[in-house]
This record gives sequence, structure tokens and C-alpha cells, in this order.
Amino acid sequence: MRIGIIGPSKLQSVEDVNSDAKKLIEGLARLVAESGHEIVVVPDKGSASEFFAQEF
Repeated sequence: MRIGIIGPSKLQSVEDVNSDAKKLIEGLARLVAESGHEIVVVPDKGSASEFFAQEF
């Protein structure tokens, strides 16, 4: 399985669109981590993908 997170997208911009963004990203990171699948993330500093990688 391959998962792509397209960016850059500053975490604050994502939160401006959806105030639950951090909770959703945390949940997604947990699910992916528990799945045993490998993921490659090359995030920009302060981006939603950086937050995902930190939570993963």
C-alpha cells in the first residue's frame, strides 16, 4: 500500500478549514502505524504532513 500526503499545507491553514484537523490527523497516523504498512513522509516545517510524521 502506498499513501501520499500532498502538500505543502501549513497545519494552521488546515485547521482554519477544519478545526478538528489535528484530531483527524492523529487518528489517521495511529491507524497507519497500527496497520504495519510503511510510509515515507517528506514534510515541510510546520506542515500537516510534518505533524502526521510526528504522530506516526
